[in-house]
Amino acid sequence: MNTINLKNDLINQINLLSEEQLKTVMEFVNNLYQQRSPIHDNQTTKQEERMALAEKFNQLCEETQNLFIENQITEEEIQAEIDAYRRGE
Repeated sequence: MNTINLKNDLINQINLLSEEQLKTVMEFVNNLYQQRSPIHDNQTTKQEERMALAEKFNQLCEETQNLFIENQITEEEIQAEIDAYRRGE
């Protein structure tokens, strides 16, 4: 599997996780990153930037999940959208 497909699959799976699961994933990813890259003085700023981006990513995932909670759609609505698309609407 190429990197782009792997990343897309990962994002799709992340979108299905609960808030608690997302926090666990974030901790895991942060640990992986810290193990991979030793932090030197000149890398500290980059690490802080990455941590800020990771936090923003976590917030976006949470917001995405909340959108579904606030705007749940039924199976019938999903099917209606599919049918409309197939009709070219």
